[in-house]
Amino acid sequence: MKKINIMIVLLLLTCIGLVNAQTEKGRILLGVSSDLGLTGAGGIDIGYSSTKRKLDGASFVEDNSSKITNISLLPKFGYFVSDNLALGLDLIFASSKSKSGNSNSEFSSILLSTGPFVRYYIPTSKVLPFVELNSSFGRRTSTSKYPDDINIEDNITKTNIRSIGGGIGVAVPLGEKVAFDILAGLNSLRVINENPIFSNSRYVTTSLGFNVGFTMFLGSE
Repeated sequence: MKKINIMIVLLLLTCIGLVNAQTEKGRILLGVSSDLGLTGAGGIDIGYSSTKRKLDGASFVEDNSSKITNISLLPKFGYFVSDNLALGLDLIFASSKSKSGNSNSEFSSILLSTGPFVRYYIPTSKVLPFVELNSSFGRRTSTSKYPDDINIEDNITKTNIRSIGGGIGVAVPLGEKVAFDILAGLNSLRVINENPIFSNSRYVTTSLGFNVGFTMFLGSE
């Protein structure tokens, strides 16, 4: 039993000392991903949905579908300050657009945000597990339009966004310089409406989501 324990300890120490060529000190990390599942770092997950009201009745007239389209892109730039450890900057773009089938009203939202991240890779022979911490600061601009109702004015609202999160993931190498990333993370999103009329309202959303994307490792080998 003691020999087995010693072998396990030696194996763990050997794994800690491993360095993958893709994650060597001095290399550059470039990546892009999108949110899947619940609201992620951008507060908007990627997806499309269409809803149509139906009723069994002779006099019922079917209305137009209500549609919602969500897009999110998360580019990132990092630098390996030491073997397996990268520091860098996240850029977040998220867009949401919805249209009501009944009133023809339109709602849209655009979010731009940026912030630092730190990622540590655990080098193995086939895949690269990693842990990541990140935060971002930015602004969301929301627009509401009511073309069929002259009694309601179009409205534009700007809110400040702050988020902090982290998670665990795995990078699957697709070659010497490219990897496919999957990250499962927990994110806390804080939205602040700096408007005295609404008493500077704010809310915090905590969610679990997934990011999928690609990463490139550039620089000297």
